[in-house]
Amino acid sequence: MRTILNTYAEASRLCWAQEESGNRGAWLFIREQVEQHLGIRDIEYIGREKSASPATGSHKRHLQEQRAILTALFNRTAAADRPVKKLAKRNVATKQ
Repeated sequence: MRTILNTYAEASRLCWAQEESGNRGAWLFIREQVEQHLGIRDIEYIGREKSASPATGSHKRHLQEQRAILTALFNRTAAADRPVKKLAKRNVATKQ
């Protein structure tokens, strides 16, 4: 993994994006592995807030959240100006 990351030496951020909520999917595992094996602690999480439910129950809200995740992931400018951004969590993981 370090070899792959080294090919992106000019990258300004390292992030993990997933459609699942923060307490589901691979986020917690990936964060721990990257911190432990690579010593990288400032990994940005882009995805849905933690939730007991695997789905919002609303197709419209699902699409809003999905759009917010993609906007936060691919838009380097301040995505916070868009109201839909509030639906996706953007968190920099730091373990202290």
